Amino acid sequence: MPTLTLTFPGKRYHATPWGAHVNEGQIEWPPSPWRIYRALLSTGLTKLGWREEALPAAATELLEALTCVLPSYELPPPLTAAHSRHYMPVAKTTSKVFDGFARVGDNQLKIGWDVELSPAAFMCLAELAEALGYLGRAESWVCASAAPGRLEGANCSPCLGPELDADKEPITLLAPLTSADYAAWREGQESQVAHVAGGGRSRGRGRKSGPALPLDILGCLLQSTDDLQRAGWSAPPGSRRVLYARPQDALVAAQPRRARIRAVREPVECALIALTSYAKNDEVLPQLRLALPQMEALHGGLARCLRDRQSAHLTGRADDRSPLQEGHRHAHYLPLSLGDRRRDAT
Repeated sequence: MPTLTLTFPGKRYHATPWGAHVNEGQIEWPPSPWRIYRALLSTGLTKLGWREEALPAAATELLEALTCVLPSYELPPPLTAAHSRHYMPVAKTTSKVFDGFARVGDNQLKIGWDVELSPAAFMCLAELAEALGYLGRAESWVCASAAPGRLEGANCSPCLGPELDADKEPITLLAPLTSADYAAWREGQESQVAHVAGGGRSRGRGRKSGPALPLDILGCLLQSTDDLQRAGWSAPPGSRRVLYARPQDALVAAQPRRARIRAVREPVECALIALTSYAKNDEVLPQLRLALPQMEALHGGLARCLRDRQSAHLTGRADDRSPLQEGHRHAHYLPLSLGDRRRDAT
């Protein structure tokens, strides 16, 4: 009864369920049995030197044993579902792509199978777990380890009846058929194809003619997604959708950030003195390097004009000629330029 423990060094888990577009933002949580078995096979083929036409006996025994039962999961505390948006150069265009993910953090995901493994099959599972690099999309890094023993804290299991507990919600996960069920399904498919061909009728709209069905369930797991799409399959041959009961708060949507409320400043009165000339030669405008003495001259000129009737707002001085100190509630003389090093307005 092996148990697989997964941690995510990148703190995130990226995976889209089968049948959903990536821009829907859906997240396959927990990982489906189909995804797990394909990841184990891919690890063996890319890192352990396996060959598709001659899988090791221990690997065949392991996968046949695991596919005969449905796993249970021990999900971590509620995770946050989020996404990022990217403009990707797809077919010479910049299409927007949504990258949905679950924030796993430092939590662990445990997966258990209620099946007895031989020592050779368990050693094969442990070797695959140690070599497993990612699960889901390539940026979904993972560290895995296998241990013997039953999974005691399972909180996500296949639904056994028509009713769910109050704190559960139904989800569907993609899982492989058992070897016996696949053999019966394959025989039925081949009989149907032979009947259609013998009757001289057209296949009509449906699955396109393609390569022969795999001989066993391991052959189904080894098929690439491109081959399935070219053959017109809406779901991988040898797969089934299984109803699982998951905690309702296993995956919650991230709350949008609230916009900061900026303090509203009191309106201020201003006068814009435009110096822009309609002449083609803009050299008649004053140079910006002379702005400081010219602003001082403007301030002095206004103060002299208001000598008889004192205005604290324009001069910046109180009635007793002392400078205003509270909040600088007086006129400011600011030079404005359009970037040509000459003053265009004040």
